[in-house]
Amino acid sequence: MKNDAPEVYVPGGAIHFNETAEQAILREDQEELGIALSGPEFAGVLESFWDRDTMQFHQLTMVFRQRVDDVLFNHLQHLNYDHLDVSAQAKMVWYPLTEAARIIQPRKMITFTALGTPLRHEVERD
Repeated sequence: MKNDAPEVYVPGGAIHFNETAEQAILREDQEELGIALSGPEFAGVLESFWDRDTMQFHQLTMVFRQRVDDVLFNHLQHLNYDHLDVSAQAKMVWYPLTEAARIIQPRKMITFTALGTPLRHEVERD
C-alpha cells in the first residue's frame, strides 16, 4: 500500500482461540456492525505483502462474502460507528461494489466479491 493512498478496508478482525473462522466473522459482524448477518460464504485466502515506513508486512486473510440487498445496504449506511476503536480521522462509509472496486485495500480483495465463484488464493505484493 502506498503511503499517500487512502486506507479503505472491509469489516473484519482476528479469530479468537477455539473459534472457527465462520464463528469469527459472525462475531465481528455483530461487534463492528451491531447486526447479526447470516450465511457468510467462504471465498478464499488473500495473501498480502506491503511496506509501511521501515516495516515489512505479510498478512493472510480468510475472506468471507455476504449478500447485501438494498434494504440492508441502506441500514448499514446509517449506522452509528462511534463505538469502533478507530482513529479520529477515520470515516466509516459503505460504498456500492462498483465504487469500492476502485478504492479497496488490498486491491485484490475485490476479486472475491462474486457470490458462488470457486474458492480462490490470491497474492498481492505492493
